[in-house]
Amino acid sequence: MIVPVIEQLITTHERVKHREHQLIGVEQLVLDTDVARGRTIPNVFALLDEVGAGKTKQVIDASQILFLNREIDTMVILAPGYARSTWAEEDPILGEVAKHAWHNVPNVVHEYHGSYSDLDFSMNALHWVVTNYEFIRRENRLDILDKQLKGRRTWICADESWMIAGFSEQTRAAIKLRRRRAQRASILSGTPLSDGKPMNLYYQFKFLDEGIIGCKNKTHFKSKYCVMGGEAGRKVVDYQNLEELNNRIAPYVLARKTRDCFDLPPMLDPITLEFKLSDSTWKVYKEMRDEMVAWLGTDQVTISRQGIVKALRLAQITSGFLGGVEDVDDDFELTPEGKEPTDAQIPPWLRKAAGLPFDEKKLDINSVLPPKPKRTVEIGSEKLDGLMGWAKNAGVAGDKLLIWCRFKPELIRTTAAIKSLYPEVFNLTGGQKPLDRTAAKRALAPGSKGRAAVVGNPKAGGASLNFSAANVAVYLSNGPALIERTQSIGRIERPGATQPMLIVDVCATGPKGQRTIDHHIIKSLRSKQDMATWTVNEWRRILNDD
Repeated sequence: MIVPVIEQLITTHERVKHREHQLIGVEQLVLDTDVARGRTIPNVFALLDEVGAGKTKQVIDASQILFLNREIDTMVILAPGYARSTWAEEDPILGEVAKHAWHNVPNVVHEYHGSYSDLDFSMNALHWVVTNYEFIRRENRLDILDKQLKGRRTWICADESWMIAGFSEQTRAAIKLRRRRAQRASILSGTPLSDGKPMNLYYQFKFLDEGIIGCKNKTHFKSKYCVMGGEAGRKVVDYQNLEELNNRIAPYVLARKTRDCFDLPPMLDPITLEFKLSDSTWKVYKEMRDEMVAWLGTDQVTISRQGIVKALRLAQITSGFLGGVEDVDDDFELTPEGKEPTDAQIPPWLRKAAGLPFDEKKLDINSVLPPKPKRTVEIGSEKLDGLMGWAKNAGVAGDKLLIWCRFKPELIRTTAAIKSLYPEVFNLTGGQKPLDRTAAKRALAPGSKGRAAVVGNPKAGGASLNFSAANVAVYLSNGPALIERTQSIGRIERPGATQPMLIVDVCATGPKGQRTIDHHIIKSLRSKQDMATWTVNEWRRILNDD
């Protein structure tokens, strides 16, 4: 055990108090191997502590120890686009490296993105290269970074590693960079199973080292740990041999619960606020619901993604809007326009129309794009009106309030409305200016003063941020992704909280109290179910229950 040595080092240099669990985490990150734990593959580790347990602090402390020992000189942090600033921010309140840097260790932070790609390693320092998965998935950007890291002693950390849980361009890019340039590798995630599926572990541990799980490829993993079914036996319907899988990864993992590590105020039982839809909104809702029921009666083969899109259309109606939802993620953009395009892979229909190689400068994009979705139309505001009345009368919103909205039009409207209750109201959404995002982060940061509210989309602000100055989080609408719910709750349930915390779900009913899709989404999320696995019969049962 080297914990006493680590404790002495950290106590000498750091400005923030450490916890026992963090010392143990630093030890495991610093050690090459740990035979006593059965950890024999060198220089790889998975820190999977719950949201709020201080994973970034443990990494930063460990990196400075390794730098002083001359084992590394470069840290590469891969993070979601919206979480990059959490590492790179120069403000010691908002920026993790700035907060935890030791006084005698020169830390130099570089953000690798569209406006900054030349890395100056001339200074004798611990260099932090902070970039995002969405940016490096384009091959030329990855290659530029790859060349600049040549000859560096590099440790690469995949933050929010659920971002590489599936087969994608960003997963391939992350694994390629790790294999070519990093002598050490770690994954950080408070929700490694994403939506509760062990399948999500395959690529995350492949990023570390294929030898941990011991599977040559994804097909091999499925044959060992998955039960296949569905059409042609191609769908994962269950899991097997999970004890064996756990035994293989356990030596390389620390996963502690936040409440076991910190003395936090209690999380109160969540409450549901129900508000009745008007007759006119209910009529539109029923028409859309009946259309979905009829669709479920057809001979559709694959319904999981389509079913979720249709469910979101229903949920958007209960929030007072119609139209615009054509895909699970189409109403949200992660990165600022003109700065860091999301660079999604060119879809097959576009490749065919454009011809290969694809040349976006010469192509008349309007000639091959599908028609734009119908304009979103506002048809009601029952849930927002009800929430405003509750917030005014209940008096429980407090000086700080966090509101989550799944739909962008709803977020915009809610922001305007909530300004009648709070002198300062901020947004967390895709495409916003960095200064606006920083202002939102500062408004609910621990220790922040004054009355303020933040209205955000969980996809933009549901991870890596500390909003513990707020003790009430309201979900005006919910998406189906369990990971977004889990991560966004973690924004207030974390160190810095000083009051009992409350989660509030706003739910629409029919004029006579009839249940809606809101009830089923909320029930699914609270019971940690994955809606993508629901069968046709389950969807029928739910909709007929309304």
